[in-house]
Amino acid sequence: MSIKRAAKLLGWGAAVAVVGALAVSPAYAEGSRTRDFTDANPGFNSYSWVDNQKDSANTVIKWSNCTKTNGGKVTSIEVKLVDQWGALPDATVGDYRTINGVCGSSTWYKSSKNYTLRDSSFYWEFGAINDNWSLHYLNGTAKATY
Repeated sequence: MSIKRAAKLLGWGAAVAVVGALAVSPAYAEGSRTRDFTDANPGFNSYSWVDNQKDSANTVIKWSNCTKTNGGKVTSIEVKLVDQWGALPDATVGDYRTINGVCGSSTWYKSSKNYTLRDSSFYWEFGAINDNWSLHYLNGTAKATY
């Protein structure tokens, strides 16, 4: 076999290997958005982000470093994902979800029996904190990956 032919075959082999690796690679999220919050109450919401739904990644929001301003213990937070419909009223994606413990995460799958995530802008919003809709001042960080 000539050197030119061997080089050509190796080149094609490398190209096939790269295409094969891309075909079985895990889905990577389009982006992420981190928001620190201070003195947040029920109804507090994040900045919005755009998810073009060009990948197979689900929307995952992780809350960390959750504390109450008055030093009390955080036992649970309710959160929801909201789809901004432009001129129409915003719509809650699924239902409020309760995160138990100091902090945690929640995943909104691209499609379920209750909703399908569409190409849109989204934000998250707090509901009840410690099972209460009264004023609680919550501090922490949230990271949305989409």
